[in-house]
Parts: sequence; structure tokens; C-alpha cells
Amino acid sequence: MKSLRFASARVLLRHETDARLVLPQVSHDLYPLLFKVSFLEEQPEALRLIVRHWPLPILSVGQLLGRTPDWEQDLRRRTCRLCLQALLAGLCDHVRDDRSGPAATPVRYGRPLRLVDLTGLRDSETQECECGAGMGRWARTEALARACVEARQEELEAGAAARRVDVLASAFVTQRNYGVVMDALRARGTGPLALRCMELRADSLPCDKIFDLLGAVDLPVLRRLDLVHNVRMSPGQLEDLLMDFPMPALRAITFPTRVVDVNLHEADDPHLDALALGLAGLPLLQELNLPFSILTGHLRQLLRPLGLKAPLRVLDLSGCELNHVDLAYLANSEHAVALEDLDLSGHSLPALYPATFFKLLHRAALTLRSLRLEECDVRDRHVALVLVALGPCQRLQRLALMGNPISRLGLRRLFAWLAGYPTLRVIEYPVPTDCFPAGTEFPPSDEALEAHDQQKLREVQGELEAILVEAKRGDIATSAPLYGSFDSDVRETGAEVGAFMISAFQSSLQGFLDSLK
Repeated sequence: MKSLRFASARVLLRHETDARLVLPQVSHDLYPLLFKVSFLEEQPEALRLIVRHWPLPILSVGQLLGRTPDWEQDLRRRTCRLCLQALLAGLCDHVRDDRSGPAATPVRYGRPLRLVDLTGLRDSETQECECGAGMGRWARTEALARACVEARQEELEAGAAARRVDVLASAFVTQRNYGVVMDALRARGTGPLALRCMELRADSLPCDKIFDLLGAVDLPVLRRLDLVHNVRMSPGQLEDLLMDFPMPALRAITFPTRVVDVNLHEADDPHLDALALGLAGLPLLQELNLPFSILTGHLRQLLRPLGLKAPLRVLDLSGCELNHVDLAYLANSEHAVALEDLDLSGHSLPALYPATFFKLLHRAALTLRSLRLEECDVRDRHVALVLVALGPCQRLQRLALMGNPISRLGLRRLFAWLAGYPTLRVIEYPVPTDCFPAGTEFPPSDEALEAHDQQKLREVQGELEAILVEAKRGDIATSAPLYGSFDSDVRETGAEVGAFMISAFQSSLQGFLDSLK
């Protein structure tokens, strides 16, 4: 419901000339509302002016665009390029005016801006703004870094210092923007805009640059570290990272793909104990992502030290080649009763370990919110077993089952049961086997995915949605993504990742050829 204040703010901002004259004199408690309205109306000039004259000590984008009493709509997924560029321009104007003194902004009043928090934005597959052009996390990182560097350069040229503003960001760094991000981080102590990374995603970077990044960021405020895709790192290097860079506030970490492979080392490999010790040294750690690290028979060795301090809430063990010993440990561990988000993709759980699978979900039932079982060889004959195992998980909000060979009939049974879960909001299901040519192996290849019967898939989608509507659960979002869940970061930098992979392959091939000479 829109308030009278909201309607008034909307009218004011629609008259740009009036807004420019009146805005600097508006009561400071109206600025948060004006900020949200300018985003909603997609008015970059007004937004720039609002940020320029911001009279409050904190500007938190996530809080400002979230649900508010005057307008309940959540706008945090509106990563509109025009608006975000205007926000950064307004921030530069703000520190420029501050450096110029009262003569530049005779109407500014209120408390000086100290902190800008840009971490609350949420990237989405589609943009709701009129321009339709979003600004992803990588682009936001580069634009913010450039703004910090340029503000510092302007200050040096002016010979006068502005009051420093800390800018909290969720940084996404690749080879392309590494240089400007490092420049911004180095200028943190001397420039008017101090870039502070609360989250850091390093993608397709060599180890030396990752270590340089960590040496430049403000480690006491770092809450999340993701080392993804083509990050080549040995267990020893990861051990050095955990030991040499204290991260007291870190809550989540993603290991590089296959950084641990117990098949390549002795059973008593000291690196695994060292990694466990390093993880245990992160006092606030709640999320651990270990995609495609080979941990067969060694999960307890890695996770037990963590469980003794504080159990994990989020755990990604996709593709880790776990065996019965690993799953039995997990089901009986301190982590099981605390897990909110669990990814066990790539393991044939219902077929090979049904009893352990049952116990794990029963122990996690009171806390589990999200469960991913992609490519777990769940077939029609396993659907009933999976549903019984999920029975106690009545707080489940998201379930992902892509890549499993389930038929149209199996999916109908699945949806009829899941419609009764009161908090369920998202179901990601596989393209049914009926939509593929006979004899297709699962998980299907890219060629097989491209050859699926699209008309039949649309029919199945209609049937499944009808089941939910009949059960009065039309609020559940459903999809059958061919290539996995949407990942905004991958979409934004997919071309760069591909180029990096080709370059890495060429380097490896050249090294092999040189060794033959």
C-alpha cells in the first residue's frame, strides 16, 4: 500500500526542475523515501542529486530498496545500470562538495555521510526497470573502483582533503578488472572513498594475484571469500592462505574446484589436517563450499574440528565422491542438526545409501531450508523413497532435482506431494525422460539436452503448474533449467572465463610439447 508521503515524493521527483530547487531543503528524514522512489521511477538525475545532498551518516542501498512502511515493494533486484551509475556519480559529487567547503553546498545540513553500503543488491535473470539494462556485480565492482581512483586523483589535484566515506561492497574480481580494483584498494587509506570488501569473489585469477588482493583488502570486515572456476591452487597454497591471512569476520568460504583430491595423496596427508585447522581458525564460519574436491573417506577429517566449535549452516559437497563412511559421519555429526542449505549433488544417495540419507534428512529437518540433489540418479522407483525422507523437512523452501532421470509420471507424483509443504517457494526439476529420445543416458549430454522435445516439455510444465494451482500453491516458482540454476556472475563473465580456459589449455599443451623436445 502506498502512503501519502510516497505519493508526494513521486510527484516531486517527476518535476525535475522543482526537485533540483527544493530537494536540498527537504527534511532529512524524507531522503530514504526519495531514494527509493527515484529507483522505482528510474530517474537517474534525481537520484544523483539525492545522493549528492545526502544528510544522513549511513546510506545502505539494501535497506533503502527493501520493504519499507511507505512502499512495501522490494526493489533490491533492480540493479538498473542508469540508476547505479547515477548513485556513484552522486557519491563523487558528495565528496567533491565536501572538499570544496560550505561555499559549494550552502544548503547541506544534517550529519556527515560516513558509510555507504552497496552489498544489499541482488542480481536477477531479468530486469524490471524500463531500460532493461542491469549492472551485474562485476560491472559494479569495476565502476566503484574507478570512482574511488578518480576521487582520489581529483583530491590530489585540488590539494584539499574531503571527509572520508567508507564504501562497503561485494567485489567480483577477474583478470580484466584486477588492476583498477587493486588501485582502489591501495588508495583506501588516503582517498575520500575507501573501498572495503565485505565479500570477495576471485574468478580465473592466478594465486599470486589472489594473495595480493587479500593483502590489500580490509580483512577484519571480510565476510565471504569465493575462489571459483579457473583458480589453480594446491592444498599447500590454500593452507598458506588460511594461515597467513587472518579473517576473523569470515562467515563463508568457497574452495577452488578440486583443490583437494585424496586420491593424489597418502591416506595421512598432512595438508588435509592443516586445512581443517585453518578452517577451525575462522571463528564465525557458517558456510563451507567444496565443489568437486575429492574427499572419499576423509570428510570427518576435514569437518570434525569445525563441528567442535560451531556447526556449519551451509554445506556444498557436490561432486565430492563421498562414500558410506562420509555420509554416516555427516548424518551423525554436529553439523546435521544445524544445516539450513545442503548440496549433495552428484551422489547416488537413494540407490546406494538410503538409510544414511534418511537419517541425515531427519536430523536436519528442523533447520533445512534448501536442498540440492542434482544428478543423484534419482529415478521413478526412488521418488517415493525421496518423499518419505523429505517428510519431516516441513520448513523446506527450495528443492533442486535437475539432471535426474525422472519421468512425467514421477514428476506428477513429486509435485502432488510437495504441494503440501507450507514454506516451499522454489522447485527446480529435471526435464522428464519422456522428452528425450529412447536410449538417452543420464545425466544427458549437451547434445541430448538440445534435442529434447520442447512441445512435450511445455505440456508437462502445464500439468505440473496445474497440480500446484489445484492445491492452492500457485505461489511456488517452478522451472526446468537445461543447464543448471541461473548464475548472474557466470552470465556476466562467461566469455572471459571461456577465454581463460582456452589460454590455460594452450599453455598446458605448449608445456607438454616443450617437454617432448
